Amino acid sequence: MNKWLANTQLVLAKQQVINNDPFRPSYHIAPKLGLLNDPNGLIQFNGQYHVFYQWNPFACDHSQKCWGHYISDDLVHWCEVAPAITPDASYDANGCYSGSAFVHHDELYLFYTGNLKYGVDQQQRASRQCLAKSKNGIDFEKIGIVIDGEPEGYTAHFRDPKIWREGDQWLAVIGAQTEKLHGQVLLYRSENLTEWHCLGPITGSGIYPFNDFGYMWECPDLFRLGEQWVMLASPQGIEPQGMKYHNIYQSGYLLGQLSLEPAQFDTQHFEELDRGFEFYAPQTFLDNQGRRIMLAWMGLPEENVQPTVEYGWLHQMTLPRELSIRDGKLYQTPVAELVALRQSHIHYQSVDFSGGLMLEGVKGRCYELRAEFGDLTSPLSLKLRSNGADQYTLLHFDPENLMITLDRDHAGAGLGGIRQCKLAPSNSLELVIFADNSSLEIFINQGEAVFSTRIFPEMTSTAICFESATPCHINTVDYFELKTDGIIR
Repeated sequence: MNKWLANTQLVLAKQQVINNDPFRPSYHIAPKLGLLNDPNGLIQFNGQYHVFYQWNPFACDHSQKCWGHYISDDLVHWCEVAPAITPDASYDANGCYSGSAFVHHDELYLFYTGNLKYGVDQQQRASRQCLAKSKNGIDFEKIGIVIDGEPEGYTAHFRDPKIWREGDQWLAVIGAQTEKLHGQVLLYRSENLTEWHCLGPITGSGIYPFNDFGYMWECPDLFRLGEQWVMLASPQGIEPQGMKYHNIYQSGYLLGQLSLEPAQFDTQHFEELDRGFEFYAPQTFLDNQGRRIMLAWMGLPEENVQPTVEYGWLHQMTLPRELSIRDGKLYQTPVAELVALRQSHIHYQSVDFSGGLMLEGVKGRCYELRAEFGDLTSPLSLKLRSNGADQYTLLHFDPENLMITLDRDHAGAGLGGIRQCKLAPSNSLELVIFADNSSLEIFINQGEAVFSTRIFPEMTSTAICFESATPCHINTVDYFELKTDGIIR
Protein backbone atom coordinates (compact mmCIF):
# COMPACT_ATOMS: atom_id res chain seq x y z
CA MET A 1 0.00 0.00 0.00
CA ASN A 2 1.20 3.53 -0.80
CA LYS A 3 2.55 4.87 2.51
CA TRP A 4 0.74 8.15 1.96
CA LEU A 5 -2.63 6.44 1.66
CA ALA A 6 -1.85 4.18 4.61
CA ASN A 7 -1.96 7.29 6.79
CA THR A 8 -5.72 6.77 6.97
CA GLN A 9 -5.09 3.79 9.23
CA LEU A 10 -2.94 5.95 11.50
CA VAL A 11 -5.80 8.42 11.79
CA LEU A 12 -8.21 5.66 12.79
CA ALA A 13 -5.75 4.38 15.39
CA LYS A 14 -5.56 7.83 16.97
CA GLN A 15 -9.27 8.68 16.64
CA GLN A 16 -9.75 8.84 20.41
CA VAL A 17 -6.92 11.37 20.74
CA ILE A 18 -8.47 13.41 17.93
CA ASN A 19 -11.91 13.36 19.57
CA ASN A 20 -10.52 14.60 22.90
CA ASP A 21 -8.50 17.45 21.37
CA PRO A 22 -9.67 20.79 22.86
CA PHE A 23 -7.90 22.84 20.18
CA ARG A 24 -9.15 21.11 17.02
CA PRO A 25 -11.20 23.49 14.85
CA SER A 26 -14.81 22.61 14.14
CA TYR A 27 -15.30 24.49 10.87
CA HIS A 28 -11.79 25.26 9.58
CA ILE A 29 -9.78 22.88 7.41
CA ALA A 30 -7.00 21.25 9.46
CA PRO A 31 -5.02 18.00 9.20
CA LYS A 32 -6.19 15.08 11.30
CA LEU A 33 -2.52 14.22 11.68
CA GLY A 34 0.72 15.91 10.73
CA LEU A 35 1.47 19.38 9.43
CA LEU A 36 -0.56 21.57 7.07
CA ASN A 37 0.85 24.62 5.36
CA ASP A 38 0.28 26.45 2.02
CA PRO A 39 -3.11 26.21 0.30
CA ASN A 40 -2.63 24.91 -3.24
CA GLY A 41 -4.71 24.57 -6.38
CA LEU A 42 -7.84 26.39 -5.21
CA ILE A 43 -10.49 25.91 -7.86
CA GLN A 44 -14.14 25.15 -8.63
CA PHE A 45 -14.36 22.12 -10.93
CA ASN A 46 -17.61 20.53 -12.12
CA GLY A 47 -19.47 22.58 -9.53
CA GLN A 48 -17.38 21.44 -6.56
CA TYR A 49 -14.84 23.49 -4.64
CA HIS A 50 -11.39 21.96 -4.27
CA VAL A 51 -8.80 22.95 -1.67
CA PHE A 52 -5.45 21.23 -2.01
CA TYR A 53 -2.75 21.97 0.53
CA GLN A 54 0.80 21.18 1.56
CA TRP A 55 0.62 18.23 3.94
CA ASN A 56 3.10 16.11 5.83
CA PRO A 57 0.94 13.29 7.24
CA PHE A 58 3.77 11.70 9.20
CA ALA A 59 5.12 14.43 11.48
CA CYS A 60 4.60 18.01 12.62
CA ASP A 61 7.49 19.25 10.50
CA HIS A 62 8.25 20.16 6.88
CA SER A 63 10.21 17.00 5.99
CA GLN A 64 7.80 15.33 3.53
CA LYS A 65 5.13 17.04 1.47
CA CYS A 66 2.23 15.77 -0.59
CA TRP A 67 -0.91 17.59 -1.73
CA GLY A 68 -3.72 16.97 0.76
CA HIS A 69 -7.20 17.41 -0.68
CA TYR A 70 -10.61 18.57 0.55
CA ILE A 71 -13.80 18.94 -1.52
CA SER A 72 -16.94 20.97 -0.82
CA ASP A 73 -20.27 21.72 -2.47
CA ASP A 74 -20.84 24.93 -0.52
CA LEU A 75 -17.56 26.33 0.92
CA VAL A 76 -18.82 25.31 4.38
CA HIS A 77 -18.95 21.51 4.60
CA TRP A 78 -15.67 19.86 3.61
CA CYS A 79 -14.85 16.22 2.90
CA GLU A 80 -11.29 14.90 2.91
CA VAL A 81 -10.28 12.62 0.05
CA ALA A 82 -7.00 10.85 -0.75
CA PRO A 83 -3.87 12.94 -1.38
CA ALA A 84 -3.90 14.22 -4.97
CA ILE A 85 -0.16 13.89 -5.64
CA THR A 86 2.59 12.34 -3.56
CA PRO A 87 6.41 12.54 -3.94
CA ASP A 88 6.85 9.22 -5.72
CA ALA A 89 8.62 10.35 -8.93
CA SER A 90 12.34 10.89 -9.45
CA TYR A 91 11.82 14.63 -10.02
CA ASP A 92 9.71 15.29 -6.89
CA ALA A 93 11.13 12.71 -4.48
CA ASN A 94 11.68 15.29 -1.74
CA GLY A 95 8.30 16.92 -1.96
CA CYS A 96 5.43 17.97 -4.18
CA TYR A 97 5.67 21.66 -3.35
CA SER A 98 3.10 24.40 -3.83
CA GLY A 99 1.33 25.35 -7.03
CA SER A 100 -2.03 25.94 -8.64
CA ALA A 101 -4.86 24.29 -10.57
CA PHE A 102 -6.66 24.97 -13.84
CA VAL A 103 -9.20 23.34 -16.13
CA HIS A 104 -8.31 22.44 -19.72
CA HIS A 105 -10.38 20.29 -22.10
CA ASP A 106 -12.69 19.33 -19.21
CA GLU A 107 -9.81 17.93 -17.16
CA LEU A 108 -8.39 19.28 -13.91
CA TYR A 109 -4.66 20.03 -14.04
CA LEU A 110 -2.23 20.66 -11.19
CA PHE A 111 0.85 22.82 -11.80
CA TYR A 112 3.34 22.31 -8.97
CA THR A 113 7.00 22.42 -7.96
CA GLY A 114 8.84 19.12 -7.80
CA ASN A 115 11.56 19.30 -5.17
CA LEU A 116 14.64 17.06 -5.37
CA LYS A 117 17.60 17.20 -2.98
CA TYR A 118 21.00 15.76 -3.80
CA GLY A 119 24.72 16.01 -3.04
CA VAL A 120 26.55 15.66 0.26
CA ASP A 121 23.94 15.52 3.03
CA GLN A 122 21.39 16.55 0.40
CA GLN A 123 22.44 20.18 0.70
CA GLN A 124 21.73 20.92 -2.98
CA ARG A 125 18.33 21.06 -4.58
CA ALA A 126 16.66 21.02 -7.97
CA SER A 127 13.32 22.76 -8.45
CA ARG A 128 11.25 21.82 -11.49
CA GLN A 129 7.74 22.90 -12.41
CA CYS A 130 5.54 19.89 -13.14
CA LEU A 131 2.06 18.95 -14.32
CA ALA A 132 -0.51 16.35 -13.29
CA LYS A 133 -4.06 15.89 -14.54
CA SER A 134 -7.35 14.21 -13.66
CA LYS A 135 -10.63 13.49 -15.41
CA ASN A 136 -12.67 13.25 -12.21
CA GLY A 137 -10.82 15.68 -9.93
CA ILE A 138 -9.83 12.89 -7.53
CA ASP A 139 -7.41 10.53 -9.26
CA PHE A 140 -4.39 12.29 -10.77
CA GLU A 141 -1.85 11.14 -13.33
CA LYS A 142 1.53 12.86 -13.40
CA ILE A 143 2.60 14.30 -16.76
CA GLY A 144 6.09 15.30 -15.64
CA ILE A 145 8.44 18.26 -15.84
CA VAL A 146 7.48 21.21 -18.06
CA ILE A 147 9.96 23.83 -16.75
CA ASP A 148 13.27 22.11 -16.07
CA GLY A 149 14.96 24.40 -13.58
CA GLU A 150 15.44 28.08 -12.88
CA PRO A 151 16.59 30.67 -15.45
CA GLU A 152 20.16 31.96 -15.55
CA GLY A 153 21.02 34.28 -12.67
CA TYR A 154 18.62 32.64 -10.21
CA THR A 155 19.05 30.06 -7.45
CA ALA A 156 17.10 26.83 -7.04
CA HIS A 157 14.66 28.70 -4.78
CA PHE A 158 12.27 28.72 -7.71
CA ARG A 159 8.78 27.53 -6.85
CA ASP A 160 5.01 27.93 -6.40
CA PRO A 161 3.70 28.46 -9.96
CA LYS A 162 0.31 30.18 -10.34
CA ILE A 163 -1.19 29.75 -13.81
CA TRP A 164 -4.06 31.38 -15.70
CA ARG A 165 -5.38 31.67 -19.24
CA GLU A 166 -4.88 35.04 -20.94
CA GLY A 167 -6.45 35.13 -24.42
CA ASP A 168 -4.86 32.40 -26.53
CA GLN A 169 -1.90 31.83 -24.22
CA TRP A 170 -1.08 30.57 -20.76
CA LEU A 171 0.69 32.79 -18.25
CA ALA A 172 2.24 31.86 -14.92
CA VAL A 173 3.99 33.68 -12.09
CA ILE A 174 6.67 31.84 -10.11
CA GLY A 175 8.44 32.83 -6.90
CA ALA A 176 12.22 33.13 -7.28
CA GLN A 177 15.50 34.24 -5.76
CA THR A 178 18.36 35.85 -7.68
CA GLU A 179 21.98 34.83 -7.15
CA LYS A 180 22.35 38.20 -5.38
CA LEU A 181 19.64 37.02 -2.94
CA HIS A 182 16.83 39.26 -4.13
CA GLY A 183 13.35 37.81 -3.93
CA GLN A 184 11.40 38.35 -7.17
CA VAL A 185 8.39 37.16 -9.16
CA LEU A 186 9.05 35.75 -12.63
CA LEU A 187 6.50 35.75 -15.45
CA TYR A 188 6.30 32.79 -17.86
CA ARG A 189 4.32 32.28 -21.05
CA SER A 190 3.26 29.16 -22.99
CA GLU A 191 1.02 28.32 -25.92
CA ASN A 192 0.76 24.58 -25.26
CA LEU A 193 1.42 24.03 -21.51
CA THR A 194 4.58 22.02 -22.17
CA GLU A 195 6.92 24.64 -23.66
CA TRP A 196 7.41 27.69 -21.46
CA HIS A 197 9.32 30.92 -22.06
CA CYS A 198 10.52 33.19 -19.24
CA LEU A 199 9.50 36.80 -19.91
CA GLY A 200 11.57 37.99 -16.94
CA PRO A 201 11.04 39.39 -13.45
CA ILE A 202 8.02 41.67 -13.08
CA THR A 203 8.35 42.80 -9.46
CA GLY A 204 10.29 42.16 -6.28
CA SER A 205 13.41 43.16 -4.43
CA GLY A 206 15.70 45.34 -6.54
CA ILE A 207 12.89 46.28 -8.96
CA TYR A 208 11.25 49.73 -8.70
CA PRO A 209 9.70 50.76 -6.34
CA PHE A 210 11.39 48.17 -4.11
CA ASN A 211 15.03 48.27 -3.07
CA ASP A 212 16.12 45.60 -0.61
CA PHE A 213 12.73 44.02 0.04
CA GLY A 214 13.25 40.38 0.93
CA TYR A 215 15.57 37.58 -0.14
CA MET A 216 12.74 35.34 -1.42
CA TRP A 217 9.19 35.98 -2.65
CA GLU A 218 7.02 32.88 -2.23
CA CYS A 219 3.55 31.86 -3.40
CA PRO A 220 2.77 34.64 -5.90
CA ASP A 221 -0.75 35.06 -7.27
CA LEU A 222 -1.80 37.50 -10.00
CA PHE A 223 -5.35 38.27 -11.10
CA ARG A 224 -7.73 40.98 -12.28
CA LEU A 225 -10.18 42.46 -9.81
CA GLY A 226 -12.39 45.02 -11.49
CA GLU A 227 -10.20 47.35 -13.54
CA GLN A 228 -7.01 46.57 -11.63
CA TRP A 229 -4.50 43.80 -11.43
CA VAL A 230 -3.75 42.46 -7.97
CA MET A 231 -0.64 40.53 -6.98
CA LEU A 232 -0.39 38.53 -3.78
CA ALA A 233 3.03 37.45 -2.55
CA SER A 234 4.80 36.28 0.58
CA PRO A 235 8.22 37.95 0.89
CA GLN A 236 10.82 36.61 3.30
CA GLY A 237 13.50 38.76 4.92
CA ILE A 238 11.75 42.10 5.55
CA GLU A 239 12.64 44.00 8.70
CA PRO A 240 9.88 45.49 10.90
CA GLN A 241 8.89 49.09 10.14
CA GLY A 242 6.77 50.78 12.80
CA MET A 243 3.58 48.72 13.15
CA LYS A 244 4.28 46.72 9.98
CA TYR A 245 6.13 43.49 9.17
CA HIS A 246 6.36 42.01 12.67
CA ASN A 247 5.77 38.36 11.73
CA ILE A 248 8.77 36.24 10.80
CA TYR A 249 7.63 36.38 7.14
CA GLN A 250 5.04 38.61 5.49
CA SER A 251 2.10 38.19 3.14
CA GLY A 252 0.65 41.10 1.24
CA TYR A 253 -0.72 42.56 -1.95
CA LEU A 254 0.24 45.01 -4.67
CA LEU A 255 -2.25 46.88 -6.86
CA GLY A 256 -1.08 47.79 -10.34
CA GLN A 257 -1.12 47.04 -14.05
CA LEU A 258 0.48 44.14 -15.90
CA SER A 259 2.19 44.49 -19.26
CA LEU A 260 3.86 41.72 -21.26
CA GLU A 261 6.15 43.63 -23.63
CA PRO A 262 8.23 44.46 -21.79
CA ALA A 263 7.15 42.21 -18.93
CA GLN A 264 6.51 44.31 -15.85
CA PHE A 265 4.03 44.91 -13.06
CA ASP A 266 3.60 48.64 -12.50
CA THR A 267 2.88 49.15 -8.80
CA GLN A 268 3.64 51.64 -6.04
CA HIS A 269 3.73 49.81 -2.72
CA PHE A 270 3.23 46.58 -0.78
CA GLU A 271 0.45 46.28 1.80
CA GLU A 272 0.05 43.54 4.38
CA LEU A 273 -3.07 41.45 3.86
CA ASP A 274 -3.62 40.46 7.47
CA ARG A 275 -2.39 42.27 10.57
CA GLY A 276 -2.58 39.29 12.91
CA PHE A 277 -0.05 36.71 14.05
CA GLU A 278 -0.75 33.71 11.80
CA PHE A 279 -1.33 34.29 8.10
CA TYR A 280 0.82 33.16 5.17
CA ALA A 281 0.85 31.95 1.55
CA PRO A 282 -2.59 33.28 0.51
CA GLN A 283 -4.04 32.02 -2.76
CA THR A 284 -7.21 32.85 -4.68
CA PHE A 285 -9.56 31.48 -7.30
CA LEU A 286 -12.47 32.77 -9.36
CA ASP A 287 -15.67 30.85 -8.69
CA ASN A 288 -18.67 30.31 -10.95
CA GLN A 289 -20.39 33.38 -9.46
CA GLY A 290 -17.49 35.61 -10.47
CA ARG A 291 -16.22 36.07 -6.93
CA ARG A 292 -12.49 36.24 -6.16
CA ILE A 293 -12.11 34.01 -3.10
CA MET A 294 -8.98 33.71 -0.97
CA LEU A 295 -7.74 31.20 1.58
CA ALA A 296 -4.46 31.29 3.49
CA TRP A 297 -2.45 29.17 5.86
CA MET A 298 -3.22 30.26 9.43
CA GLY A 299 0.35 29.65 10.46
CA LEU A 300 3.89 30.63 9.56
CA PRO A 301 7.07 28.86 8.45
CA GLU A 302 9.30 28.00 11.40
CA GLU A 303 6.42 28.42 13.86
CA ASN A 304 6.16 24.81 14.97
CA VAL A 305 5.76 25.08 18.74
CA GLN A 306 2.03 24.90 19.47
CA PRO A 307 0.05 22.83 21.99
CA THR A 308 -1.62 20.90 19.16
CA VAL A 309 1.64 19.02 18.54
CA GLU A 310 0.76 16.97 21.64
CA TYR A 311 -2.27 15.75 19.71
CA GLY A 312 -0.26 14.99 16.57
CA TRP A 313 -1.19 17.88 14.27
CA LEU A 314 -0.17 21.45 13.45
CA HIS A 315 -1.81 24.46 11.74
CA GLN A 316 -5.09 25.15 9.92
CA MET A 317 -6.54 27.19 7.07
CA THR A 318 -8.33 30.51 7.29
CA LEU A 319 -11.97 30.79 6.34
CA PRO A 320 -12.69 31.51 2.67
CA ARG A 321 -12.76 35.28 2.13
CA GLU A 322 -14.23 37.27 -0.76
CA LEU A 323 -11.98 40.05 -2.06
CA SER A 324 -12.96 43.49 -3.36
CA ILE A 325 -11.28 46.84 -3.97
CA ARG A 326 -12.59 50.05 -2.41
CA ASP A 327 -10.84 53.40 -2.46
CA GLY A 328 -7.58 51.86 -3.63
CA LYS A 329 -7.50 49.24 -0.88
CA LEU A 330 -8.13 45.49 -0.85
CA TYR A 331 -11.02 44.46 1.40
CA GLN A 332 -11.72 40.95 2.73
CA THR A 333 -15.06 39.61 3.97
CA PRO A 334 -16.12 36.09 5.00
CA VAL A 335 -17.95 34.36 2.15
CA ALA A 336 -21.73 34.62 2.40
CA GLU A 337 -22.17 30.84 2.58
CA LEU A 338 -20.85 30.80 6.15
CA VAL A 339 -24.29 31.85 7.43
CA ALA A 340 -25.13 28.13 7.11
CA LEU A 341 -23.01 27.55 10.22
CA ARG A 342 -25.32 29.64 12.39
CA GLN A 343 -27.46 28.00 15.06
CA SER A 344 -28.86 29.93 18.03
CA HIS A 345 -29.01 33.72 17.71
CA ILE A 346 -28.91 36.36 20.45
CA HIS A 347 -29.54 40.01 19.53
CA TYR A 348 -28.98 43.16 21.58
CA GLN A 349 -29.73 46.70 20.43
CA SER A 350 -28.86 50.14 21.81
CA VAL A 351 -26.83 49.13 24.86
CA ASP A 352 -25.16 51.76 27.05
CA PHE A 353 -22.49 50.86 29.56
CA SER A 354 -19.32 51.97 31.29
CA GLY A 355 -16.74 49.83 33.05
CA GLY A 356 -17.18 46.17 32.11
CA LEU A 357 -20.12 44.48 30.38
CA MET A 358 -20.87 40.80 29.78
CA LEU A 359 -24.11 40.23 27.88
CA GLU A 360 -26.19 37.24 28.91
CA GLY A 361 -25.74 34.30 26.55
CA VAL A 362 -22.87 35.91 24.67
CA LYS A 363 -20.03 33.49 25.32
CA GLY A 364 -18.52 30.37 23.80
CA ARG A 365 -15.67 28.71 21.93
CA CYS A 366 -17.20 28.43 18.44
CA TYR A 367 -19.16 31.49 17.47
CA GLU A 368 -19.71 34.43 15.13
CA LEU A 369 -19.93 37.80 16.86
CA ARG A 370 -21.07 40.98 15.11
CA ALA A 371 -20.97 44.31 16.92
CA GLU A 372 -21.45 47.90 15.76
CA PHE A 373 -20.46 51.01 17.68
CA GLY A 374 -21.24 54.62 16.74
CA ASP A 375 -19.62 57.93 17.66
CA LEU A 376 -16.82 56.39 19.69
CA THR A 377 -14.80 59.08 21.45
CA SER A 378 -13.07 57.03 24.14
CA PRO A 379 -11.03 53.80 24.03
CA LEU A 380 -12.96 50.53 23.85
CA SER A 381 -11.77 46.99 24.56
CA LEU A 382 -13.12 43.48 24.03
CA LYS A 383 -11.77 40.56 25.99
CA LEU A 384 -12.31 37.36 24.00
CA ARG A 385 -12.06 33.76 25.24
CA SER A 386 -11.76 35.11 28.77
CA ASN A 387 -11.98 33.32 32.10
CA GLY A 388 -13.22 36.53 33.68
CA ALA A 389 -9.87 37.17 35.32
CA ASP A 390 -6.35 36.72 34.00
CA GLN A 391 -6.85 34.79 30.75
CA TYR A 392 -8.13 36.58 27.65
CA THR A 393 -7.26 37.83 24.18
CA LEU A 394 -7.56 41.61 24.07
CA LEU A 395 -8.88 43.65 21.13
CA HIS A 396 -8.50 47.38 21.80
CA PHE A 397 -9.64 50.41 19.77
CA ASP A 398 -8.20 53.90 20.34
CA PRO A 399 -10.52 56.29 18.44
CA GLU A 400 -8.29 59.33 18.91
CA ASN A 401 -5.44 57.67 17.04
CA LEU A 402 -7.66 55.32 14.97
CA MET A 403 -5.55 52.46 16.30
CA ILE A 404 -6.59 48.80 16.60
CA THR A 405 -4.47 46.54 18.83
CA LEU A 406 -4.63 42.76 19.20
CA ASP A 407 -2.87 41.53 22.35
CA ARG A 408 -2.54 37.82 23.10
CA ASP A 409 -0.02 38.04 25.93
CA HIS A 410 -2.68 36.64 28.30
CA ALA A 411 -4.36 34.25 25.83
CA GLY A 412 -3.14 30.99 27.38
CA ALA A 413 -0.56 28.50 26.13
CA GLY A 414 1.46 29.20 23.00
CA LEU A 415 3.11 32.37 21.78
CA GLY A 416 2.15 35.86 22.95
CA GLY A 417 2.68 39.25 21.36
CA ILE A 418 0.95 42.41 20.14
CA ARG A 419 -0.09 43.46 16.62
CA GLN A 420 -1.45 46.85 15.60
CA CYS A 421 -2.74 48.80 12.63
CA LYS A 422 -4.30 52.16 11.89
CA LEU A 423 -7.80 52.50 10.41
CA ALA A 424 -9.18 55.04 7.98
CA PRO A 425 -11.10 57.92 9.62
CA SER A 426 -14.65 56.87 10.50
CA ASN A 427 -17.39 57.74 12.99
CA SER A 428 -18.16 54.10 13.68
CA LEU A 429 -16.56 50.74 14.36
CA GLU A 430 -17.90 47.48 12.98
CA LEU A 431 -16.56 44.10 14.10
CA VAL A 432 -17.15 40.59 12.76
CA ILE A 433 -15.36 37.90 14.77
CA PHE A 434 -15.20 34.17 14.07
CA ALA A 435 -13.94 32.03 16.97
CA ASP A 436 -13.19 28.33 16.47
CA ASN A 437 -11.67 26.65 19.55
CA SER A 438 -8.07 27.77 18.97
CA SER A 439 -8.41 30.54 16.39
CA LEU A 440 -9.82 34.02 15.95
CA GLU A 441 -10.47 35.84 12.67
CA ILE A 442 -11.39 39.47 13.28
CA PHE A 443 -12.81 41.56 10.41
CA ILE A 444 -12.92 45.30 11.06
CA ASN A 445 -15.09 47.85 9.23
CA GLN A 446 -16.31 45.49 6.50
CA GLY A 447 -12.87 43.99 5.97
CA GLU A 448 -10.76 47.13 5.84
CA ALA A 449 -8.44 45.37 8.29
CA VAL A 450 -8.27 41.72 9.37
CA PHE A 451 -6.46 40.04 12.24
CA SER A 452 -5.99 36.24 12.19
CA THR A 453 -4.51 34.49 15.18
CA ARG A 454 -4.20 31.14 16.92
CA ILE A 455 -4.83 31.09 20.67
CA PHE A 456 -4.80 28.23 23.17
CA PRO A 457 -6.86 29.13 26.25
CA GLU A 458 -8.48 26.74 28.70
CA MET A 459 -11.75 25.19 27.50
CA THR A 460 -13.55 27.04 30.30
CA SER A 461 -12.36 30.44 29.05
CA THR A 462 -15.47 31.35 27.07
CA ALA A 463 -16.49 34.83 28.25
CA ILE A 464 -16.73 37.94 26.05
CA CYS A 465 -16.34 41.19 27.96
CA PHE A 466 -16.82 44.75 26.64
CA GLU A 467 -14.83 47.36 28.55
CA SER A 468 -14.76 51.17 28.48
CA ALA A 469 -13.60 53.58 31.17
CA THR A 470 -16.20 56.14 30.04
CA PRO A 471 -19.84 55.78 28.90
CA CYS A 472 -20.03 53.82 25.63
CA HIS A 473 -22.93 53.09 23.30
CA ILE A 474 -23.26 49.81 21.40
CA ASN A 475 -25.60 50.08 18.43
CA THR A 476 -26.08 46.33 17.95
CA VAL A 477 -24.65 42.99 19.01
CA ASP A 478 -25.48 39.76 17.17
CA TYR A 479 -24.13 36.53 18.59
CA PHE A 480 -24.44 33.24 16.73
CA GLU A 481 -23.47 29.89 18.18
CA LEU A 482 -22.00 27.91 15.27
CA LYS A 483 -22.42 24.29 14.27
CA THR A 484 -19.58 22.04 15.33
CA ASP A 485 -20.58 18.56 14.12
CA GLY A 486 -20.04 17.17 10.64
CA ILE A 487 -18.60 20.33 9.08
CA ILE A 488 -15.13 18.91 8.36
CA ARG A 489 -15.13 15.18 7.53
